Formats: sequence, structure tokens, C-alpha cells
Amino acid sequence: MLLIIPQTIIFFNSRQILLLLHQDPAVAAAAAQYLKVLSLGLPGYAGFECVRRWLQAQGLMMAPVIALIFAAPLNAVLNWLLVWGPWDAVRLGFVGAPLATAMSMNVMFLVSLVYAVNFAPREAWGGFSKGRFETTWALAKLSRVEPSRADLACACPSQKSSPTWARTSSSASRARP
Repeated sequence: MLLIIPQTIIFFNSRQILLLLHQDPAVAAAAAQYLKVLSLGLPGYAGFECVRRWLQAQGLMMAPVIALIFAAPLNAVLNWLLVWGPWDAVRLGFVGAPLATAMSMNVMFLVSLVYAVNFAPREAWGGFSKGRFETTWALAKLSRVEPSRADLACACPSQKSSPTWARTSSSASRARP
């Protein structure tokens, strides 16, 4: 969730970033305007991703799909309404598209959150309690990397990547004639 802060900063400075990348000034201005409005949906999208992963960790794969079933048609209707809409009061033109998408992202979060609170089983996590934090200090001590063990810290990225490399190399070897 905290990653939306730097992402929002990047969105709000996207015009300057795009100009540094030698984009056309008109395109950079339009993209910056789009991203500034779209940033209204970042908290909803981040919340949806957190709830989605929590639900899927419990084997509930359909719950995020249900949220998307609500959000996708809503996004289409809102885009039509806010970009080309039949009434001048709601027709926003170009700015309507990111606003519709931001609203849909927030709806995805709300639908998945309502499902998680009201219908998801509580076997994976029953909520906060004092007992949940008793081992926090011991775990923090275990996670420290001592200078003599720095070689283990360097090994971690390669250990994480090894399964991916193994899948990639095995699929590449199967593709050869």
C-alpha cells in the first residue's frame, strides 16, 4: 500500500519525466493530465490487490473474479458516460476516461472487501490480537544479516530466481527441434 506514494509522485511529475525522455510536449501534457486523474484510483487498486492475494491464499479464486465482473461493465458504462455522455453536465471528454477507470478500481476494492469481510472464511487470519505480536522482536533479530553472513544475503536473489530460470531453460530446450 505504501508504494502508491512514490507512484503518485511519479504520476504527478510525469510531464517533466516525459519531456526528459524527449516526448512531444502536447503528448506529455495530455499523459500527465491522464495520470494525475488516474492516481485517484491507486488506493483502490492497491487495496484490491491486497484483498485479492489474501483471498487467493485461502483458495478463494472466484472472489476477485466477482469483483471484476462488477467493475468491467461499470468501467465501460462510465467511460461512455464521462467521455461521450449524452448530457453536457457529465461529459468530461479526455479527463473522463481516467476518472472512469479510477472509479472502477475503487469499486473493485470495495466489492472484494465486502466479500472478504462478510463471506470469506476466517481460517487464514482471525484479526489482530496482542498475541500476534509476541514473537515480532525475535523474528526481527533472526532477519538481521550479520557481516560474516553477508554471503547468504547475496545468495537470496539467485535462490528466488532459480525456479524461474529452471522453467525458462526447460521450456527453451523443449522448443528446440
